[in-house]
Amino acid sequence: MKKLQMRIAMVTISALVLLAGCSSNTGEEGPTSSTQPSGNSGKYDPPIDITTVGTNYSIIKFTNGESRTDNAWTKAYMDKFGIKLKYNWVVDDTQYATKLNLTLTSGDMPDFLNVDGVQFNQLLEAGQLQDLTSVYKQHAPDSYKKMLEESGPKPMQAATVDGKLMAFPFTGNGKEATQVIWIRTDWRKKLGLEEPKTMQDVLKLAEAFSTKDPDGNNKDDTYGIAMDKDFSYHSFTGFLNSYHAYTDVWIKNAQGNIVYGDVQPEMRTALSELQKLYKNGELDKEFPVKDSAKVNEDLAAGKVGITFLDTSAAAGVLQKVKDNNPNAEWDAYPLLSIDSKPAKPQVKSTGPISYWVVKKGFKHPEAVLKMIDLFIQSYYLTTDEKVTQTYISSLDGVPNYLLTAASSYMPYNNLTTQTNVSSVLEGKKQIADLNPLDRAWYNRIVEFKAGNNAFWGINRVFGINGSRSIAIKYIKDNMLMENEFFVAATPVMTEKMATLEKMRDTTFINIITGSASIDAFDKFVEDWKKTGGNDITKEVNDWYKSL
Repeated sequence: MKKLQMRIAMVTISALVLLAGCSSNTGEEGPTSSTQPSGNSGKYDPPIDITTVGTNYSIIKFTNGESRTDNAWTKAYMDKFGIKLKYNWVVDDTQYATKLNLTLTSGDMPDFLNVDGVQFNQLLEAGQLQDLTSVYKQHAPDSYKKMLEESGPKPMQAATVDGKLMAFPFTGNGKEATQVIWIRTDWRKKLGLEEPKTMQDVLKLAEAFSTKDPDGNNKDDTYGIAMDKDFSYHSFTGFLNSYHAYTDVWIKNAQGNIVYGDVQPEMRTALSELQKLYKNGELDKEFPVKDSAKVNEDLAAGKVGITFLDTSAAAGVLQKVKDNNPNAEWDAYPLLSIDSKPAKPQVKSTGPISYWVVKKGFKHPEAVLKMIDLFIQSYYLTTDEKVTQTYISSLDGVPNYLLTAASSYMPYNNLTTQTNVSSVLEGKKQIADLNPLDRAWYNRIVEFKAGNNAFWGINRVFGINGSRSIAIKYIKDNMLMENEFFVAATPVMTEKMATLEKMRDTTFINIITGSASIDAFDKFVEDWKKTGGNDITKEVNDWYKSL
């Protein structure tokens, strides 16, 4: 199973489905009439110099003599705060990781930068990081405090070492990305089947979609549930969760200890069911050699009736199904349980996506908080179209927000957008209440209702009763199974986890395809423990107790 890649930069506004939206429409300060965004006030006089490193993005098109090092954001830092931002280096995004590692290894750290968990630990051990405890207490803007509060305690816990805050965490959207069940509604209705209320109902739909020619072409070319060879995207995680099994995450057992989901008894039960589905043709016989892109092609071609994906899927891969077949309809359902115990969707990423760190000895670490606040105010909290066009997304879709030097993410950004947009559609709010990014979603839904099927998926995600509302209910009802391990890998994990994951992947594929009996799971668990699993489990529990 592929590890989720940590990403610092957010997607472009032109790819709205992945990110845009807002967490709130009320900021501490409104934007100025000169289109300069609002932010944590207090200007340095005389101005201060601050260094960092940067990335060139090919999608950014500069005009009027601007550049990566001289643009609307760098001007705003100077005009509003008296901050002269300087880049020690700027490279293309494909070279960034290599260049950053070389910089950190050489000890030539800039005043601040964004790093992942492994790099954070390396800099800590090298004694290069500033203690930010008092800086946060004295200077953190309310916008950033609220963001961290909404994220829960884990991002701050991950950034705190021996009682000291050693980084400003960049929060993630893991709780938004939980899986739901997407079902071909037109197929279900054609076959005269009811909406599913249990996992058993989902299995009946999978059988019908595989055996009863739901597309009506008199060919045996459809199957029930999508699955990819890497277990990385389609169905595997959500299917397991319906059986109370969890993959690639650490969960708390009944005794209060932290255990690895892949070696728990519930996994055996779920794998046994997948083996039956594969044998009966309800999974694609060729899934062990198909990556997620190939499975997406099968979906677009109308060969699949069920997939477990996150709540944004309708505006992505499922939109392609609609593009190819205007009569195709998909509806989203919360994960359904195989028994009387409610199904809990897993959340793999619960800690920070990354860390804003400050070089030890830098005299103005609070400057980073000012820049983070400026981003939050400009991206999420403004209602001024000019601010959005200048600093976030131009009229032609250029994602200017990528030029920011420091940022963070509202943890329930997309969910609040769905609430805001659907409220306007229902007449509970006015369009003027929406920020410019929310208005973009709203306008596309209006276009869909006027007959533009290109925005069918956006309506299914952000419209009235859109799929994002399922994630809202998950959170409201406390139905999430969160990953209890949310920092960089432990020493034994670093050394042996890749081997254990390969062992797991091979065993699971063999079991599902019938190349091995379900008893192979018991041998896998035994070998997993002997090959480092027990040592890693001890490390994880020792860390957890230290919290």
